Amino acid sequence: MLGLYKAGPSTDPLEPELEDALDIPQHDAFGNKVDRGVMPLLLYADAVDAYGDISPDRPKRLPMLTTQDTTDEDDNSVQENQDNVSLRRRYELDVPVYIEMMNRTNRTKQRVYAVRTKERNVTETSEERKGEVAMKLRTGHSLASVLTIGLNDIDNKSELPASDLTFQASDHVELDDDSDTSSSESESDDESQSSIRISGPNHFDEQLLSEPDNANAKVEHNEQQVELTPGAQVVSVDPSPQSLPSFEVLAPDSQLEPYPTFDTTKRKRGKHVIKHSKYIGKGTVNAGRAAGRKLPTSVVHSKPPKKHEPKGRVNRKKSDYHAKALVKAMKGFDGPAGSGQVLTPDQMCRKVSHLLTEISSLALPSERTTEAISALVNTNSQSDVEFLRGGSAELGVVPLETINVEFDCEFVVARNIWEGRWREEVCALYTRGGHLSFYAPLTKKPSLVVSFDEIISVRECNPDTKANPLPGLHILAIDTAWRCHYFAFLEATALESFSSKLKNSLYLTKDQAQQNKAREWETFQLSLESALTGTIGPKWASVSTGRKSHQKKQRRVLNGRRLSFDLKPVSDSTGGEVTSVQSCIATYAENLLKMALAFSPDTLDATESSFIEFLDEASRLRSLPLHKIDFTSREALCIFVNLYHCLLQHSLLIAVDGLPDKRSATQFKRRSCYEIGDDVFSLSELESLVIRGKTRRPSRISLPFVAPPKKSMAYIIYALDATDYRINFVLNNGDTHYPTQVPVLTEQTMDDQIDAACQNFLLNQVEIDTQKSTVVLPKVCDVYTNDFGNGDVIVCLSQCLRYLDVGDQLSIAELLENGTVSVKFRSPSDQFHTHLTSFDSSYVFSP
Repeated sequence: MLGLYKAGPSTDPLEPELEDALDIPQHDAFGNKVDRGVMPLLLYADAVDAYGDISPDRPKRLPMLTTQDTTDEDDNSVQENQDNVSLRRRYELDVPVYIEMMNRTNRTKQRVYAVRTKERNVTETSEERKGEVAMKLRTGHSLASVLTIGLNDIDNKSELPASDLTFQASDHVELDDDSDTSSSESESDDESQSSIRISGPNHFDEQLLSEPDNANAKVEHNEQQVELTPGAQVVSVDPSPQSLPSFEVLAPDSQLEPYPTFDTTKRKRGKHVIKHSKYIGKGTVNAGRAAGRKLPTSVVHSKPPKKHEPKGRVNRKKSDYHAKALVKAMKGFDGPAGSGQVLTPDQMCRKVSHLLTEISSLALPSERTTEAISALVNTNSQSDVEFLRGGSAELGVVPLETINVEFDCEFVVARNIWEGRWREEVCALYTRGGHLSFYAPLTKKPSLVVSFDEIISVRECNPDTKANPLPGLHILAIDTAWRCHYFAFLEATALESFSSKLKNSLYLTKDQAQQNKAREWETFQLSLESALTGTIGPKWASVSTGRKSHQKKQRRVLNGRRLSFDLKPVSDSTGGEVTSVQSCIATYAENLLKMALAFSPDTLDATESSFIEFLDEASRLRSLPLHKIDFTSREALCIFVNLYHCLLQHSLLIAVDGLPDKRSATQFKRRSCYEIGDDVFSLSELESLVIRGKTRRPSRISLPFVAPPKKSMAYIIYALDATDYRINFVLNNGDTHYPTQVPVLTEQTMDDQIDAACQNFLLNQVEIDTQKSTVVLPKVCDVYTNDFGNGDVIVCLSQCLRYLDVGDQLSIAELLENGTVSVKFRSPSDQFHTHLTSFDSSYVFSP
């Protein structure tokens, strides 16, 4: 507390009620009158009557209510609150994205988490009213305290007494008066505490602690009774939501280790001198070693920091991500399950979101958890105040190309890197240059350049409140052929200004040739490879493409053109019909495969509206709820077989490295991926671990068949129950030994479609030589021979027999009766089809 005292004897008389409140002794132990030479200077937090006469010696103040005067009013307010229907503020929390932004104070890049909050008011009649959705930016260090308290509450761990807790505010700034209207109720309820007395450290308000020596004293705060232990520290906290801090729980003073003593008179640069130990013997640190020991706090660097900001020297640390604090806070918490090897930043964001959701959904949270959540929601951090404010100087950006204020302009935006990651950048619009350049904090070169020739359209996004990852911000989308770029603005006026200037620039440069200028920036432009693998680091771990450990490359995600919040969810595909979610997913997969099979490389145009529509439909796979699929059902087999063929067709159409061959087949099948739900699936993982997940293991793997990497074995959790040998003839491998036609499976006609596909495949793959008594079977029968009668080739031949012509069936039957048949397998194919086509639905299997 703040203690201010008057110097000299006090001649200013005090009111009688103040003397009683302060408990000032009038006489000493011998009966003599006490000399009030040094008295506390009383400060009042009430309003001054500005309209009355104010004397030059002392300002006139309004009458102050003492504790005794406000007792009746407190009782009345409590009674009114009990009579009314009380609303308990509860919040739903999650973290949809994380943002990399510039810390203006430390001049470093930092990672903050966008905590999405939704107020959920619960009445006594169990009626819920959803409030507005807001966003709070918090660093990992700020969230660590809340996660620690909430995780202890989830695990039902023992908590320290309230009297032994000290809360330390961290990383927050109080809200403005007009930014939070929900605090009016709490302020009106605590009207009796509007007059606060501030005195010295040895004087307490009677309402807080009337008898400090009483061991059983109680503190009445916010209508709750808290037991105090002798010597406990009492902290007065304003109960209003604005004053609740984002806090860290500190251990009691008795549990803290004492710090070493320092000699402040003799300080050396870069080191702290510790007092020499009195006795130096065995096991004691000698004076020389003690004097040279470096301590982790208050270290003065003797060398200048390294230069990492253009035209300036700042701290050595370029970034501050607070990863260690989160790892320590979430120790022992596994988080959501997933098979794809998502890298640490995105994995940390998912775990934080999952844990915050669990904490906020507790049925009976503890008081500490409720206060922690309320402090997180009702306060602004430094990141909230600084985010998307300023310009290139605040972000430490020195553009490679000078910005001409007459023709060009710059904006501070948050650019989407991929699903779940955003970054604060400077967007420079070069009208004469005909391009947009985006600069990350503390950089000179642009991280992305979008030419005006690449832009198809500019539109404003108005996502649904539930799906919006950045509530409160205004999002603009710039559509190109392979990627939609999303930018978030702080104000709507900034978005409108940028959109109008960009559209005017596109109109003026529409008929002008920008070829010469485009060549200068083509090294920064977004290529097809960058659009599929990412422009700034990967989201998913690299996959092995060879036998050696260093042969690893990034996954190519083919359905990343648009984000999930900018599309309709897969579960809404039926247009309002009452059907199950799995049926919606099956219908969506069928329609997606039909769209993909309609394209061919001869007529394919990347800017064609039909192909862009297909890319957008494939992007909807990110919203597909995998947890709502019954992997033991027949419908699940139809879904994943159709998605496998769709991914294969998509990969063949794009063919970034050309059509696969014997050397590139492994890379082709392991790198071509779809993001489905919160996971990622490649061709090899879909085929071997999902569709064939519960079939027999292959006897041998040889190209063009590709086994998944060893680190992908976690995908076995998605394994289907299909163990039918016919699946080997339905799955198209893409090589020329397979037909180009693939079926679009539906649950109602799945058996007939599989039989027709098997017959179509085996009619062209089985060869019979009666003179040599030899039958040649397709290569898939050799690789997956264990699926046909435990590896017996005669059983395999007999199972293939029913799909052949009548003449071939009689020839093979005659060879089997003679017992001289020899079964061989085709050699593998080194060539692949350019594309796939739809199977003729009129074709019917005829046994």
